Amino acid sequence: MPELRSNARAERLVAIMQSLEMADRTSSELLDRLNLPSEKLRSLQRDLALLCDRGDIEKLDSGHYRSKRRTLKSLNPDNPVEALALYSAARLLVHHASSFHPSYLEVLEMITHRLPEPARSIAVRANAEYAKRPRSGDARTLDITAQAWVDRRALTFEYAAVGKTTARRVELDVYHVEINAHNRAAYAIGLDRSSTPPQVKVFKVARMRNPHPTSRTYDIPDDFDALQFFAGAWGVMTGEPRRVDLLFSPKVESRLREDHFPQQVEPLQRLSDGRVLLSLMIANTTEIKPWLLSWGAEVEVLRPAELREEMRKTLADASALYAPAPVGSA
Repeated sequence: MPELRSNARAERLVAIMQSLEMADRTSSELLDRLNLPSEKLRSLQRDLALLCDRGDIEKLDSGHYRSKRRTLKSLNPDNPVEALALYSAARLLVHHASSFHPSYLEVLEMITHRLPEPARSIAVRANAEYAKRPRSGDARTLDITAQAWVDRRALTFEYAAVGKTTARRVELDVYHVEINAHNRAAYAIGLDRSSTPPQVKVFKVARMRNPHPTSRTYDIPDDFDALQFFAGAWGVMTGEPRRVDLLFSPKVESRLREDHFPQQVEPLQRLSDGRVLLSLMIANTTEIKPWLLSWGAEVEVLRPAELREEMRKTLADASALYAPAPVGSA
């Protein structure tokens, strides 16, 4: 038992040092960060006193503790592009995570520590705001899904697709976890053994309920290529690629040329009337509709005919909502 207690304290000391290398923290913040129960506060304070006596950390007037031997290399301030790339990664991570997740905050603080000013000060404030976000079950579900993926253990959960009121039980061999570029949500891709026959499918992590890893292990097939799987997808929905021709008004041409479209099959064409033709190969047209609607009257769908009709109906329904009230009506 004494040996176990000694090992536990050694692990805790290492965890304290690693956490303080990311950012200055109070004892209460460390208690929360290390997932320790409140009754361990006195033990934690003794650990902090020991590290102070050893010269590894110092206690600031604010009550925060600071590591004296931070090992993470700061970025070269003379390379602003490198700093911008890292800062952009941090901002995208914040936008992706709708609720608080301790592991995400650890990564954000790791990135923040390497940033030069003025980006570092902004990132520090952003991290503090992120830490105030609500804790939700989505974070736990993402934890379990990621662990199942890393451990190669089948994952079971209940799942109700959009528009469905009844959930079904799914047993999934997770092959990949993807972040949708458009809604920034996490999706698990893998072999759904609950379907007949088993098929590779995509599941939104936030819609999973009661996820549990099983004892059954699996191997990810050598011929599964996540990049190829999503080739042609506007987001994460897959299918048989179809050509989509879009006609944009002349006044948005410059905006189109600023963007990069992986699904583009040929260069933008300026027609004789000034309008611009954008041709894409899309695996599933469902996900592109919100993007098309965001352009309003600046875009016209030429083909496929089904997508053109869907857009016509949606815009007609939307227009009806804003129709002026009949004269004399209340």
